[in-house]
Amino acid sequence: VMIKFRTRYKLAGFLCLQLALLNTNSYAHLPFISQFSVDNPSLIEGTLTKVEIGSPHSLLTVSVPHEEGIDVIWRVEWLSVSSLLKRNVDRTSLSIGEQIQVGGFQSIDEYNRLIYPNIISSESGFVWER
Repeated sequence: VMIKFRTRYKLAGFLCLQLALLNTNSYAHLPFISQFSVDNPSLIEGTLTKVEIGSPHSLLTVSVPHEEGIDVIWRVEWLSVSSLLKRNVDRTSLSIGEQIQVGGFQSIDEYNRLIYPNIISSESGFVWER
C-alpha cells in the first residue's frame, strides 16, 4: 500500500514538473518585453511592398517616405498562417502597392520593426485590429 502511495506522489510531482517546463517554453518563444517597447508604440504610413504569410510569424514590408526623400523600409511582424486564416485573412487580403497605415509596438534593438499591428488600408477598406 505504501509503494502505491509513493508512486502517486512521484507521478504528481512529475506532472507538475512537466507543466512548469511547458509553461517556461511558451514564454521562451518570443520574450516580448525584452524585444519590444510597450512604452513606444509607433504609427507608420507607407506603401506595402511585400507580404509573407508564414509561420511562426507572417511579415509585411512597408516602404515609408522619409523627410530626405529616401524611403525607409519597415518590417511588421504579424500572426501565424493559422491565426490569420481563422480571421479570414490570406495572401489576397492586402495588395502590393497599396497605401497602408500600421500601428504597433516598436522593437528596442531594430528601429524599423513593429509587432502586434493594427492595419488600415484606405484603398481596399481592409482593417485589422489586434
